[in-house]
Amino acid sequence: MVLSSADLLAALKRLRDEGRTTNAALGRLLDLPSSRIAEIYDGKRKVSVDEAKLIVEEFGLNGSPPPPRPVDDDDTAEIIALDLSLSMGPGTFIEDFVDGEPVRISLGFIQAITRTPTDRLRLVKGIGDSMEPTLRTGDQVLVDINERQLSRINGIYWIDYLGMHGIKRLRAAGQGRLHIGSDNPLVPDFEVDAADVRIEGRVIWFAREL
Repeated sequence: MVLSSADLLAALKRLRDEGRTTNAALGRLLDLPSSRIAEIYDGKRKVSVDEAKLIVEEFGLNGSPPPPRPVDDDDTAEIIALDLSLSMGPGTFIEDFVDGEPVRISLGFIQAITRTPTDRLRLVKGIGDSMEPTLRTGDQVLVDINERQLSRINGIYWIDYLGMHGIKRLRAAGQGRLHIGSDNPLVPDFEVDAADVRIEGRVIWFAREL
């Protein structure tokens, strides 16, 4: 797959906006100073053929996933654990998010779950029974905060609905409407204006104590 200069620049800007790369990281990849990277983003410097190949391979822009980086058994990554509990019931009012102690998790394990950079992941606790049996009170859920749009049909999301935060299933319900659902059949679903819902991220994994 060959990308035009314009398409490659658009892809780089998208990767930066999604938090998948930074000027410093791209500079390390291409062995260029930050001033030259800034020129690339400003359209003042074109990417060479060899540089384009490195970018395409690193970020999987050829339609294939990027080659996995060798991971040592001892490699770990820090995931920010938020000092809050997200309701899996009627909702929790939350004014401020407080970062807890970072949790160290096997990097190889994280890479097996998602390609999202670890700094765009958050670990939070769920409370309530509206998402049972899928999720239970006390489950630790991993949230991809890059996914702030409805990207999955019937996906599970961390949402803010009129100031109340919770973990719910979402799906489109017609023009400008969202269906907010629960997995517990005893808890009613409802529809709301999409403008009243802010998606904070998508739940991509959970852990449960035995």
